Amino acid sequence: VRGVMTADPRLVPAARLLPRLSWDTMLELSCRGAGVMHPRAVDLARRHRLAFQVRSSLRKGAGTLVEGDAMEQGPHVAAVTGRPRVTEVHLRNLVLSGGDHAAFFDALDELVEEMAGLHEYEEEGKAQVAFQFPEEPGETETAARLAELAARYGGSLVLRAEHASVSVVGSGVLDAPSVAARAHRALAAAGITAASFHTGNLSLTFLVPRASYAAAQNALHREFLEGDSAS
Repeated sequence: VRGVMTADPRLVPAARLLPRLSWDTMLELSCRGAGVMHPRAVDLARRHRLAFQVRSSLRKGAGTLVEGDAMEQGPHVAAVTGRPRVTEVHLRNLVLSGGDHAAFFDALDELVEEMAGLHEYEEEGKAQVAFQFPEEPGETETAARLAELAARYGGSLVLRAEHASVSVVGSGVLDAPSVAARAHRALAAAGITAASFHTGNLSLTFLVPRASYAAAQNALHREFLEGDSAS
């Protein structure tokens, strides 16, 4: 690839090359689905404050320089990324008390390597835990083990596999309500209704119908990264 783009150019024709990114923004992009860099590699560079370039070995050009902290580079949306298929997990009516919480989340960490939007809430005195993870081969085995985990704590498992995730990434998303309002308007104008959204360190992620994955990326890219409305 030429470097890090503002979106996947195979899906978003208007995507352009980013000349510079912070370590934090590159890490958030990697964690939200951008396949250019492995998150662990970016995290190691960030920890050791090691600048690096992402560029093509087959063509000339500086590519993208990754260095520095996000807050030093000002509030702006850097890119749009996502995952075309995600599975939503709901572990319902769990009986967690005292040390059960620690044991439960230790077990969950062993079962699911990569998850997003993890949250817990209570209904009628019982714990409800929800999150998403990328749909991959072997999901059937993971689902069976999650069902066993839920049953161990007196609960049940509900899976939904009908959405994609699309994320707006950059320090410009820190005013989450304002960004969410703009994003929902842009999606609605494209005929897309987001099922839900959640925030990350430097991202806002929307769950959209899988059939609308490319259209959603284009709508958000137009809203935040093209023309006079770009920020």
